[in-house]
Amino acid sequence: MINQTILKEEFNIRYSMAGYEFDLREKNWNLKRGVIINLSFLNDFLEKIYHEGFIHTLSYFAQVYKPESVSSFVVKIKAIMFGYNVRTFSEHELITAYSDLQSKDYEKFITFKSFIIKWKELGYYGIDDNAYEYLKVITIPTSVHGDVVKRRDPKLGPFNDLEIKMIVDGLETGINRGTVSEYCYIFTRILLLSGRRPIQIMSLKHRDVIKNEGGYFLRIPRAKQKNNVFRGTFREIEITEDIWQHLMKVMVHNIDKVKEIIAEDLNEKFFDDLPIFLSIPQLCKVSNGIDFSKYLQCDFLHIRTGQARFWLKDFAKKFKIYSPRTGELLKIHPVRFRYTFGTLLARSGGNLSTIAFAMDHSSDTSAGYYIKNLSDNVNVIDKAVERYLTDISDVFLGKRGYQGDLLQKVLTMDIKKESKNNRNCDGCQHFKAWNKGVK
Repeated sequence: MINQTILKEEFNIRYSMAGYEFDLREKNWNLKRGVIINLSFLNDFLEKIYHEGFIHTLSYFAQVYKPESVSSFVVKIKAIMFGYNVRTFSEHELITAYSDLQSKDYEKFITFKSFIIKWKELGYYGIDDNAYEYLKVITIPTSVHGDVVKRRDPKLGPFNDLEIKMIVDGLETGINRGTVSEYCYIFTRILLLSGRRPIQIMSLKHRDVIKNEGGYFLRIPRAKQKNNVFRGTFREIEITEDIWQHLMKVMVHNIDKVKEIIAEDLNEKFFDDLPIFLSIPQLCKVSNGIDFSKYLQCDFLHIRTGQARFWLKDFAKKFKIYSPRTGELLKIHPVRFRYTFGTLLARSGGNLSTIAFAMDHSSDTSAGYYIKNLSDNVNVIDKAVERYLTDISDVFLGKRGYQGDLLQKVLTMDIKKESKNNRNCDGCQHFKAWNKGVK
């Protein structure tokens, strides 16, 4: 156990954002199924006087951030502490670490910085005023968000049309031959159709599959929302009949498995809350002494997103899908479907608000990455400025001599002159109404 004498609070039990209980005195914190934080490194690396501050600060993050994010925090914080030998968090150590900081560690240091600042603000021993003030004034270069989308990275960015066709053809061939599982098929089809995050799709339950007079629909849980809880809010999307049929097939299979493993006469009221992506190994761990409904209230029976990523990686290998852009095995990752979905929306003329809503973003900021540097936009811009820059480019090409008033004439041209190519503001992809409530 971790320095129990340092932890003087009467109660040491906390609850992660996912609702899992963890004990501040233990070296392992189980924040969620499959997400365990191991703090055994503290005993070997930090003096005991720093344990209380570190542990309580980390518990703050564990209670207000998603378990996966907290796990990532710990990895980044350890990388800075071990990589730059930060043991006492003094101003001298922080200055040395910052001066030696490598570009690959910028993002890690940003996380480390926010952790130390929060430590000081929570009032625990370990961070002196000079170190705190130093961290507050320094700036760390950041990576360019959305860069893989804007430059159409062939390995990490959106798929092109041919790659999408290869994936779809492989899926249809595989499901017909029985070489692609129903789970993999449905997961990938929903990715293609909605661009949703893997955690949203893997959180689906039977009750989220809807058929009514309007058609076939899927109620998808939202993710990355402020104060978000497991399946707290939803958005509905329309699906095709064939996807609905595959979903129904999986649901029947899930019910049969539950009856086989749990109880043949299990109350049917539980069936609506069964996961679409049901983990059979987890189902076998269900205890007879615990009400089965308790397992349905959390993610215990849901297949993890890591397994879904494995399905896609295995799919590319099995069907030997090679990228025509790189000549290498196509890297099929869930996030690339999301990038592709946003890019296709932008290509079809969707504005910021439309793309943000369709992709379930909380704001329009990320949606802008799909519109920036879109090839169609570049062509429009080229045509718009061509008549203003032609004379100048001719001078550089030696086609004409330079005249003293040439630049002035270009800069004072009536750029608002009416033409048949002019577009209204509300027809532009970048248009965002800010006074919708004004009449």
